Amino acid sequence: MTSPLDQAKKLKAQLEREGSVEALQRLSEFMSVYTGENEVISSEDLMEDIKKFESEERHKTGIKQLDDILDGFRSNQVIAIAAPTKAGKTQFCVHLARNLKNTTMFLFEESAPEVLYKYYKKGLKMPRFYTPRNVVGMDLDMVYLKMIESWAKYDSKIFFIDHLHYLLDDENMNTTYKIKIVMQQLKEFAKRHNFTIFIVAHIKHIAVDQPPGAEAIRDSSFVAQYADTTIMLWRETHEVGARGHKNVINYTNNLLVNVYYNRKINFTHPNNNNTGLCNLTFNTDTWTYDETDWYTMWIDNGEQKESEKSKVLKNIRS
Repeated sequence: MTSPLDQAKKLKAQLEREGSVEALQRLSEFMSVYTGENEVISSEDLMEDIKKFESEERHKTGIKQLDDILDGFRSNQVIAIAAPTKAGKTQFCVHLARNLKNTTMFLFEESAPEVLYKYYKKGLKMPRFYTPRNVVGMDLDMVYLKMIESWAKYDSKIFFIDHLHYLLDDENMNTTYKIKIVMQQLKEFAKRHNFTIFIVAHIKHIAVDQPPGAEAIRDSSFVAQYADTTIMLWRETHEVGARGHKNVINYTNNLLVNVYYNRKINFTHPNNNNTGLCNLTFNTDTWTYDETDWYTMWIDNGEQKESEKSKVLKNIRS
């Protein structure tokens, strides 16, 4: 049986072939009584859909600073997480995954056994999440099937993909365009099934001694454009390495979580601009992140040093 939408498409094709007034009239008359999932309606008819946001589930992370900014992650969302190499992207995602409910992780760069072995070796309780037994060679279509499998088996609707570039499998397509297609499809998956999808992205090779902005995300601006929320990570660095070797980088355990872009309004805290900074420090005893105020102190110390430097220069010049 032909659906109303198929009938409409058939009449549209006739109009394109004939280009006549009669063909336009036939299509117009049919569409004037068209009903269906995608029919054109008044904004007032959307009230039932609008009210659903009142009961929308919030996925709280247990990180107070982050939850205060976002009021929790939500369904139908794609969240981009980007950072320089060695900033702790995977570890941060594991931390989120263990605090959220029924999560599934697609760990392409560092496999799930490799991630979990660290906890096992240290005698720590391993994070609980679901994951395909093997992700080697998995493309976006297979990721989608595994999402459905995890949903059907375990009621998992929160997914982490680490990372984006493992899904760019079409060698004949421009990288920027491939990223656009992947982000569009992830967005479609999220909306179709009320999924929450975290996608990890790399950034360009830039200086690691200062926090990056979303413009540094590698290969395409489409990542931040299609994501509902973009989170930039930055791991604090010491001064340039021993004897001034510029390629020797010393990292601390301090992590800055920067909610850089965010489309979702936080009605619990409506004046927070929906963005902000979180100060975390990695605890090497528990392999979790603790909330601290290291970045605030870092800024305060920097301002104090600049002030002292200005005073010295002023005295020298006077």
